[in-house]
Amino acid sequence: MLQTSTPHSPLAQAAYRALLASLAAEPELGLRGVAICKSRGGGRFWYDSYRVGASVKSRYLGPDSSALQEKLRAHAEQRAAFAVRQQERRSFVRFLQAERVALIDGGTGSFLSAFSALGGFRHGAVLMGEPAFELSALELGCRLTTTQQSCLSRSVPSCIPLAALEPVDEGLYEVTGELKLRASVPFDPVWPLSWPSASRDVRITYLTPRVSPDGTPVWPLSSDDYRAPPLMKFLIEQSIAAALPYRHGVLLRIPRPERFALHALLMAHCHAGANRTERAATDLDQATALLDILIRDRPDDLRAAWAIAAAQWPDLLQASLSQAPWIRDRLDTADITI
Repeated sequence: MLQTSTPHSPLAQAAYRALLASLAAEPELGLRGVAICKSRGGGRFWYDSYRVGASVKSRYLGPDSSALQEKLRAHAEQRAAFAVRQQERRSFVRFLQAERVALIDGGTGSFLSAFSALGGFRHGAVLMGEPAFELSALELGCRLTTTQQSCLSRSVPSCIPLAALEPVDEGLYEVTGELKLRASVPFDPVWPLSWPSASRDVRITYLTPRVSPDGTPVWPLSSDDYRAPPLMKFLIEQSIAAALPYRHGVLLRIPRPERFALHALLMAHCHAGANRTERAATDLDQATALLDILIRDRPDDLRAAWAIAAAQWPDLLQASLSQAPWIRDRLDTADITI
């Protein structure tokens, strides 16, 4: 059961905001890694060499020319300035880690770093589940204590849920291909995909796109064969940028905290009706923890999200509140009713 939240120190909150602002302002570099020239057949050709997890990949840039060399010189200057900003962000991450803020295991951090670097979140993906819950608390400036170990830092194999709104950005096709996601072994229908890292296989699931029988993602080619469930759409539309304190910081996207809280409340009744009582209890714990902070610090954001949810699912909200009268009491203090 989640207990009362405690605020992070003012310095930790400032460090997180500075990290997020620096990541969000970072311009996209022309190259993912370093430029390498190779000689072949009497000619010289340039390649972009970059790392994805434990693998080194290369992307063809073109034959040697004065125009390309000029672009590479400009990139080298940008890269030098980028390295300075990286070191600044690394200092923020070190401080947050010292403050025990959102610590993360290596497998999860490595995958999210690679996924972000390849543009997965820029192309519309949203981090979901317990990792997003913990980063929502960080967004709100609070630490949530629980008898269960942190999802981000636990030592068991990582499980990372992702989602995307339709129509899916075709750039996600390329990201999925670059990462070489494969069916998990042994196959797990809940976490069907696996990404091999240096230390372990990281388990992944796409919550909204279809998955083929062998566990590989089937990214839809059109919105005709892709529909996000309405509750999922409510959760991930208007997602926000977040910073993961890992290495030099990782820019990703998570649901808005108020939508995450209300989605958890709505799903509690759905899970209870499907005899998933443990999952329903977790939903109510997460909803309670976030709602307590939102009522105190961001009541206007909560009221705006509540108005949308109450207009679409009033009966479901009533049913969930009947399972958790303490949440109804908290909402009453903020004058939030159906």
